[in-house]
Amino acid sequence: MVSVLVPTFDWDVVTLCENLHAQFLATGVTFELLISENSPKSPHVAKNQTLNNLPFCQYLIEGVEVGRSANRNALAKKAQYNYLLFLDGDTALPDADFANRYVAALEKAPVICGGTQYVTQAPTNPKKILRWLYGQTKEQVAVNQRQQATYRYYSSFNFLIEKDLFFQIGFDGNLKQYGHEDTLFGRQLKKRAVPVLHIANPLLHLGLDDATDFLDKTKAGVENLYNLGCTGSIDAEVRLHAWYQQILSLSLTTVLAWVFRQTSKKITDNLTGPRPKIWLFDFYKLGYLCTLHEKHQGLPTFKSR
Repeated sequence: MVSVLVPTFDWDVVTLCENLHAQFLATGVTFELLISENSPKSPHVAKNQTLNNLPFCQYLIEGVEVGRSANRNALAKKAQYNYLLFLDGDTALPDADFANRYVAALEKAPVICGGTQYVTQAPTNPKKILRWLYGQTKEQVAVNQRQQATYRYYSSFNFLIEKDLFFQIGFDGNLKQYGHEDTLFGRQLKKRAVPVLHIANPLLHLGLDDATDFLDKTKAGVENLYNLGCTGSIDAEVRLHAWYQQILSLSLTTVLAWVFRQTSKKITDNLTGPRPKIWLFDFYKLGYLCTLHEKHQGLPTFKSR
């Protein structure tokens, strides 16, 4: 029995959820489909509410905007079945066997990650190229590579988990802004030595932020990472944190922070342009992290736990 949970924010989820509903009906398993709208004033609400006409389906609207973690936790509390399948709302099913592959894997591991896929053709809007390129190069990872580093490649974008296990961990509601909810969840799985199975069952990610918004989200994520590192809540599984620790050991944080400040405008111009370079994006994150260290003298700006 599966609870299919779709957290969404200001997105038309009708096609996705109609396809999910049809596929799970065809499997013959007992299921429910719960969608949680985290943008109550979204113009898509009226259309999305038509999903309430489907059997075993509820479109739920949060009264106020809550964080990504809180939205997922709230969905899990409403679920009635023993397996929770979390799928982001700004997605599409790549084929007609998506549900079948998850059902076939149900009892193989307590956590199953399906993976992420992006369209092969670059977006025509140059402002969306950075997000697409990042997804192609960093998030779209082959299943054999994901299985070699199971916790590093854990993602809440598309995963199934036993309900009892989820409530032992949950997403950290203290993370109000964007970034690293998955990092913390994956670390808790690792600490408990929970087996994580990666399968070839990706969701197609459609929601591409424009470059300026993506950089703003990236900075928020780096701020979360900085605070989590200061409180010992993450480890070298996070590559950016590992690079930062190397820079710290060489006493080069002040140098990199200075270089970042001197070059950030040119880097931003490249990243928001039509030919962004991913290595510059990596440096952008590391440089910004070093400026946080310099600003706060290695102290967290808030306690994450």
